[in-house]
Parts: sequence; structure tokens; C-alpha cells
Amino acid sequence: MRRADGTADVGASVSWRAISRGNTYSPADTVTNAQGQASTRWTLGTVAGVESTAVFVRGLPPVLITAYANPGPPVRVAITRRALPSLGGIGDSAWVTASAWDQYDNPISQFPTIGVADTMIAQVWYVTYNAIGVQARHHGTTFVTAQLGAVRDSVPVTVLGFTGASDGGGNKCGLSLAGDAYCWGDNYDGGVGDGSRTARPHPVLIGAGLGLQLPIADWHTCALDASGHAYCWGYAAEGELGEGSPDYTTVSRIPSPVPVAGGHVFSSIGSGRRHTCAVALNGDAYCWGGNWGGQLGRDTLTSTCWGGTGRCSDWPILVAGGLQFANVSASTWEHSCGVTTSADAYCWGSNASGQLGSDSATSTCDPYDPVRCSFTPLRVQGGIAFKSVSTGDYFTCGVSTAGDGYCWGYGYYGQLGNGANNNSTSPVPVSGGLSFADIRSGVSYACGLTTGGKRYCWGGGYGAVPVPVRPDLVFASLALGGPSCAVTTDNDLYCW
Repeated sequence: MRRADGTADVGASVSWRAISRGNTYSPADTVTNAQGQASTRWTLGTVAGVESTAVFVRGLPPVLITAYANPGPPVRVAITRRALPSLGGIGDSAWVTASAWDQYDNPISQFPTIGVADTMIAQVWYVTYNAIGVQARHHGTTFVTAQLGAVRDSVPVTVLGFTGASDGGGNKCGLSLAGDAYCWGDNYDGGVGDGSRTARPHPVLIGAGLGLQLPIADWHTCALDASGHAYCWGYAAEGELGEGSPDYTTVSRIPSPVPVAGGHVFSSIGSGRRHTCAVALNGDAYCWGGNWGGQLGRDTLTSTCWGGTGRCSDWPILVAGGLQFANVSASTWEHSCGVTTSADAYCWGSNASGQLGSDSATSTCDPYDPVRCSFTPLRVQGGIAFKSVSTGDYFTCGVSTAGDGYCWGYGYYGQLGNGANNNSTSPVPVSGGLSFADIRSGVSYACGLTTGGKRYCWGGGYGAVPVPVRPDLVFASLALGGPSCAVTTDNDLYCW
């Protein structure tokens, strides 16, 4: 400090006062020395960022001084979220972030490095400016790690392994290696079964305590418990849950498992888009839900469904004909098919494109639509002995007892697999001479699993003849309800 004449102002009082909290001075009050100078040691507080102090000299306006406090070295790293969801199909992913702090809990701008302990189970696959995508590669449990300097954190992540899966209507389900039923998907109609209609991108445990076997998913979902009793949930406006409610208008959707009425004990069950079919232990087939095309296998009363139109039943009804079935399949639209214990294939419902495998459907089931149909099962033409059938949209495929693949019905997209794009009212052999263990039909395409564990698909974007899909993998089963997913022999779920 200088006087007006330019000489040093000796002995002038100088004080430092904190503007930011936590600042200290040593000393806080002093006087200028022989050179007109005064000094102090300014210790910043524990909060990183801009710190301010004011210098006071008598007779002069205060002077503001600022400094920036940097965070100290990291002493704590944390990954968020702390509980990662279980991952389902291979390629499924979850997002994580990680942050670091110094000893005073000041955030450190440098982001920790995120990795996966066992990259055979999961991997880091996508990085944004502050988040990491962790992607499933193989079932098992490992740890997501985050490290900055010598400080690290970790959280467990599990990729589920499955013994079977189903797919349909925007929802997927699987039966885990531990025997637990999981579902996930868009959940628009409550088909996931967790009591909500909120989208669930990751597997959610369903029916804890019910002991549910593999659920079959579509707009609604059904499953059997360990004793063979049926439960359904999801879209309910046409009785497809079979819970026996007398008032459809109040039960258009039920997002949690409810028991199917009648107390039947079933050996298998299958969900279609708006109806359900199941096989009892004695071989009797029962169906329930929408019946406007005759897909329940028996005529029902009219004007009993939500909205007051169409035939339906919200109670399981016995399929007509007195047949004993080994398995049945409920389509994504208006027909059903099954294989009897004597290996004969029968179909019933709409025959708009020949999907019943018979040209003898002469009824008109829907009074508003002149499409030919059958309320009762019709034997599929050709005299072929089948071990299974699978219904898609307006077409059907099956596997003969000899392992040959056959399809019939709507073929515009090549979904009959015979190299053509024509409809057929009788089974046509799938091209390629492949030996199949299973075939699953979808909306506009089908996929088959060969006896050697290879997956072939046809129709839709695949073309009119079977083409291999992921030939590097060996599959144990195709997803029920639709052909979009398959489980490998080492229990990993793949979906396309």
C-alpha cells in the first residue's frame, strides 16, 4: 500500500473475511509492513469450486479475491444403479453410470473406467459421454466394475439361462434354469403379468409361489402350475383368460395371473391372439376366448363378448368331435389345430386361406363375414401322420412322425416353405429335404428346428425356401407361440 506521496503505508490495519463458508485465515487481522504489504495464509473450505474472500483496509473500499478449489484425489467410487436387472436374451443390455468423490464428497469430473469382470458372460458394448451399456453374452453371474485410480466399486449382474421360451404379441417369457417363470415386453395389455401395464424391457419373475411352468405369451399369457392347473393374464375382453367372469366390460385386461375356471388339470396349454386352447390329462381338448371364426371348436352364444359383438366363451369348453389330443395350437388369429393320440392332424375355425388343411369347411361362423369356416375339427387332408402342428396367421405348419415338414394355408409371403407364393388347402412339403424336430409358425413366416439342432426360417423376409439362421449355434428348442426366439443347447436365449 502506498500513500499519496508514494511512500509505503506502514502499520495500516488489514483484515480478511470469508464470503464462502469454511474458509480460514492465519492471521485474519494484521498490519502492513515496512514495504506497505500485508499477507495471510488463506485455507479454502472443503467444498470444491469457486471460493471468495474480501480484504478490508480502513478508509478504502473492500477488495474481492476469488480462487478455485479443485477436488482432492478420489476416495470413493460408486456405480448406479446399485441393483441391475436380470438380463434375458443374449444381446439384452442395461445401462450403468459411475461417479467418484474425494474425501469431502466433492464429485470428481473424471469418469471411472467401467468394465465387466467376466467378459464371457457380459461385455461393455456402447459408451456415451457418461453411461455404459452392459450387454449379455452367456448365462451366468458376474460383476460390473468401475475404477478410478486405486479406488473401485462393483455390482453383480445376472444373465438368465433358460430351459424354454415363448414369444408373441410383443411379450416374451422363459423358464429359468432354477425353474422360475419370467416374462418381459411391451406389456400393453398386461401380458407380462407383474400387475402393471408398464413396459418391462427386462425379465420379471411371474407368479412367485404358483410354480408356473413355461408361460405362452401373446396379447394374453397362460401357463400351467406344477399340478397342471391353468392360469392366464393380460387381454381379457373376449374371455381368453377363461376366468369365468360374467361381465366382460369390467375385465378387459387383468395384469396378474388368475386361475382358469373349471378346475381342469391340463398337460399343455397354448395362447393365441384372442383365444386359448389346452389339452387335459385324458386327451380332451378345451378352448376359450373369441369364437367369431369357430376357433374354439364348438359353436357358442352370440353377443356375449366385450362390445356386444361376436361369439366367445370365458369358460373352457370341450372341443367337439370326441377326439383325444396329444397337443393343440391356438393361432394368432382365427383358427386352431391339434394332433390326436393316433397322429392325425385336425384343424377348426376360419378357413379363409386354406389354413385348416381341408376344402370341406362349408359353414359361415361369423354372421358379418362370409368366409368359410368350421366350428368342429376337420381332419387335415393328405393322410400324413403328424407329431406336432403350429398355427400362424392364416397358415399352419407341422412335423410328421418321419420328421418331414409340411405347411398349408396362406402362402403369399412364402410361409409354406415350398418355393412358391401360393395358398394351399392341403399340406405341401417344406423344401430342402430337412429332418425337423419342431416347426413354429408366426405372423408371416415360420422357423424349423432340425434334428441336428439347426434353425431354418422361411417366409416374410427370408424367402420361400428354408434358409439357415445362426448356423454357428446349436439350438435345443424353438420358442413356443412364435418363431422369433430359440434356446441353445447350453441354455442361452436368442431372439431376432
